[in-house]
Amino acid sequence: MQSPVMTSERILFSTIGTRPFRDWVFSIRTDGKDLRPLLAPEPTRSYLFASAHSLLSPILVTVHEVVQGNSDEKVADRLYIYSPNVHQWRRVLAESVPQGPGILSPDGNQAVYCPRKTENSRETNLAVLDLRTGKSRELFTENGSRVLSPVWAVSGKIAFLRVFRSPRGLLTELMEVPAEGGKPIRLLPSQDGVVCATYSPDATRIAVWTKNGLEIIVLADGKRGLVFKWNPAIDGSFRSSGIGGLAWSKRGDEIAFALLKEKTGRSELWVVDQAGTNPRKIYSTKEGRIVISEFVD
Repeated sequence: MQSPVMTSERILFSTIGTRPFRDWVFSIRTDGKDLRPLLAPEPTRSYLFASAHSLLSPILVTVHEVVQGNSDEKVADRLYIYSPNVHQWRRVLAESVPQGPGILSPDGNQAVYCPRKTENSRETNLAVLDLRTGKSRELFTENGSRVLSPVWAVSGKIAFLRVFRSPRGLLTELMEVPAEGGKPIRLLPSQDGVVCATYSPDATRIAVWTKNGLEIIVLADGKRGLVFKWNPAIDGSFRSSGIGGLAWSKRGDEIAFALLKEKTGRSELWVVDQAGTNPRKIYSTKEGRIVISEFVD
């Protein structure tokens, strides 16, 4: 087995706790060393997801917190910008506006997220939020379906899951739409069982977790290659949280994913080379379910 290449890159990830308000955000080196907490939970506030390009630049954080409703307190998920150098928080949407976990655009000025259609609805839309003005615009909506797991490419495209119910049960399709708006196209049909995706740094390929495991697709011609064959009986389960789940190194040579071992209750963080060589577990925990965000500097 080859030794992992040393790099300054780190993997940003969350652990969704087994109890309320036990959600953390961490970063770790790709060799599994130097685990660092970035955001630690508080009695009425925890941190479900964070999106960043650098740990020194502003971070888009999905905060799970107690908020004041019209008549009493309630628990809600809200989007904030966190500036780690000065430890300042800024809410990016009004408290009354439906929100959901977000992913930063390549330039860091926008975010793509999947707000509920209404406060109590399970259906979600795909929207882009301008972080400078707080204004959002809808990219995709469809009655009877949900939108989950958006990812943003340097090419200006956004991939997302369309989740819909059929006589065969709940199905997913991988879709893609220009960030400025337009007609979505289907990248993968429902029979592939795709649950999340991430683009390569140059946006020429996309890595997807399907019913087979981790696959890489060349976007120009649709050529596919399996880089991690998944055996649920041995490897455990891959669960999507509707955001994140896969991350591709900015150097382009490694992909990170997480597996949950049902028998032991441990959530494991894995890294594999893009060629499918040297798959390795670099971290595990029983304190929460790992949700991967991205590679950061």
